[in-house]
Amino acid sequence: FWGVTLSPDGRFVKYRRGGHGATNPAAEVSAGAVYDDEGSSSTVSAPNVGGGSTSKSNKTMADRSGTYTLKGYTMELRYCNGQVARLPFFLSGNDNRYIWFEGSHLMRDEGKK
Repeated sequence: FWGVTLSPDGRFVKYRRGGHGATNPAAEVSAGAVYDDEGSSSTVSAPNVGGGSTSKSNKTMADRSGTYTLKGYTMELRYCNGQVARLPFFLSGNDNRYIWFEGSHLMRDEGKK
């Protein structure tokens, strides 16, 4: 799961998070993992066995936030780390429910305008 928050004051924050898990009842084995912008964690367990690991992301908030401007169908992202990116941007779908951002259609949060 990933997305971006575009604030009316011209600021943006990109985010990602997710996870998965699996269990095999016959073998009494289970495993799972989660991740977000801060890092990741995984676990595994079975009878008389258990383990896990964690890792911290080397990306900072400056690598995924900053300011944005729109000019026609171009969005300019100025990251807090100094990076500048220009990419295509437009609204689509019924009632402009989707935005084109970084090569994907993202659904706009209907609770926010």
